[in-house]
Amino acid sequence: MKTLDLFSSAFATLRLNPVRTALTLLGILIGITAVVTVVAIGQGNQAAIEAKIQQLGANLIILSPGLRSAQSGMMFLKEHDLEGLRRSATLIDTLAPQVMGQFQIHQGRQSLALPCIGTNGDYRHTLKLRLLTGRFLSELDVEQRANVIVLNETAARKLFPRAWPEPGATVTLSGVRFTLIGIVGDHWFSGGNGFPQAYMPLTTLRKYTPMGDIQQAFLQIKSAAPVETGIEEVSAYLRERYPGMGGDWVHRMTEFLETSQELSRLATLVMAGVAGVSLLVGGIGIMNVLLVGVRERVREIGLRKAIGATNRHIMMQFLLEGVLICLAGGVLGVILGIGAAFLAGNILQLPVRISEWALLIGTGFACAVGLIFSYYPASQAARLDPISALRTE
Repeated sequence: MKTLDLFSSAFATLRLNPVRTALTLLGILIGITAVVTVVAIGQGNQAAIEAKIQQLGANLIILSPGLRSAQSGMMFLKEHDLEGLRRSATLIDTLAPQVMGQFQIHQGRQSLALPCIGTNGDYRHTLKLRLLTGRFLSELDVEQRANVIVLNETAARKLFPRAWPEPGATVTLSGVRFTLIGIVGDHWFSGGNGFPQAYMPLTTLRKYTPMGDIQQAFLQIKSAAPVETGIEEVSAYLRERYPGMGGDWVHRMTEFLETSQELSRLATLVMAGVAGVSLLVGGIGIMNVLLVGVRERVREIGLRKAIGATNRHIMMQFLLEGVLICLAGGVLGVILGIGAAFLAGNILQLPVRISEWALLIGTGFACAVGLIFSYYPASQAARLDPISALRTE
């Protein structure tokens, strides 16, 4: 038999049982759809994180103590640490402390539990916050311990649902009126889109919360300076201030990039592995259906062998039937997977990235599943004795 005849025969057999064929390829279709969707969302999320970290720049440094000791408990930076650092490290461009607090903020009938960041005027430039309305905090606000506040876009919309607030509007925090001086865009480093956030002068926050020490600080090395030299300056100062531990508090953004890439890859692999289980289930379904087909077509197989078909021809036909079912399921799964990825991305507000290699691997894996799980039924059919087969009722 010619290869074209084998394909024609395989297609004809599949068309004879369209419902069985559709149900058989359903498992493969679901598996490929799941794999393509998961990989597209995983890669899109990874690409978005990389772009955001790179946008902050390689010269952004994070000081994060967070070390415990039996004597002092959790370690924090002191304000005089940052003042000394600013004086001694000549390559620092901007330096922004961060102290976190949680407050219940009221505006009219609206009430919102809002995380607040106590910081200074450098914070916006260091983390590249996008100013939408008004202004950000100034050094004068910090010196005067002014009762001023900056909201991000999500917090502004929740506290002022009827109309976009203008600078000068007031909110109440701990029974004290605060003046809204500006609104910034949601920032992924502060929870991401849809996460309400407020900013106030560090000195003001200390008036209303017992948290006085600085949990984190962000600094930028001057753009014209070598980043490694700037990091060494900062590390040397902290090692001198806190022997044996200060140098470990300095982190580059590239460290966060590498960590996020590793976590994203791991999550994608785990989810793709779970989705791949459905492919194996679909493959087992194909094997069962083909085994049933072998039992139903025993006389046909015997007749074909009697008129000259070889074991190879019989085996190739059953292999082709399995591969064609999986190929059809794979192609449809890729199409549905792309659609499902964009739909899920729109609903969940997640980035999506479709890569050609993922589509090719998905389709190729579907064909491989068809080939592997069709082999046993095909070999069973090929080994049938033609005389015994023709005697089968």
